[in-house]
Amino acid sequence: MSMCDRTTAMGDISENVIEYVKAMIAHPEALRGQQLRGGGPVAEFEMLLGERTGFPYCLATSSATSALLVTALALELDGRRIAVEPGAWEGTLGALEVAGADIVEVDSLSTTALDGLRAIVATDKPGKRHDAMGLRARCDQAEVTYIEDTGWLPGITAPTDQMSVADVQVISFGPGKPMSLGEGGALLCREQSVYDRAVAISQHPERVIAEGIQGLAHPPMNARIHPIAALLGVELLVRSTPSSR
Repeated sequence: MSMCDRTTAMGDISENVIEYVKAMIAHPEALRGQQLRGGGPVAEFEMLLGERTGFPYCLATSSATSALLVTALALELDGRRIAVEPGAWEGTLGALEVAGADIVEVDSLSTTALDGLRAIVATDKPGKRHDAMGLRARCDQAEVTYIEDTGWLPGITAPTDQMSVADVQVISFGPGKPMSLGEGGALLCREQSVYDRAVAISQHPERVIAEGIQGLAHPPMNARIHPIAALLGVELLVRSTPSSR
């Protein structure tokens, strides 16, 4: 895509966002379902992101930190041993701590024995990619849940044919990220039970009811993405040309 094409595309995105904001101001009640029930651009963003990453279930959230917290709660990691490598992101550790996980720092997820662990959380640092296939094989053998806190996104930060092999992947769309929506994150998973619990924990009761998910005993936290951020995500995913790097 040439510089002229990129400028034109960004102009079109800006126009779509402005039109959406005008609609929100003129008809706030008409857009209630899009914000509280995850409809409109939120639903479309989740669908497109799931397709792009190869995950059957996608839940857009207010940030990656909230997505990781919701993941830990949905997997019931309270009091369970979770392994991380040195130098893990502070936001990653903070979310796990809030969820009550017993965090164990290990020298290497690729070599440390996984016996007695409930899950591992692999994080990427700039210019460094962990041994995803190796971790997948080790987690399968030890029956440990494999969680990635990473921006590995096919066609954006990775070749189109390279997708995450984790059980759960958490992605950030905040400022400075390869695909920035200004704010927001996502939880991608392979099991419907994890997705259902994540929705019940983090979304408005109207969405929980609309999706036919059984609610939980405690009130849900508000971790939903804003529709405008989701709209930006839709525009960027639709317009991005998958890379063959």
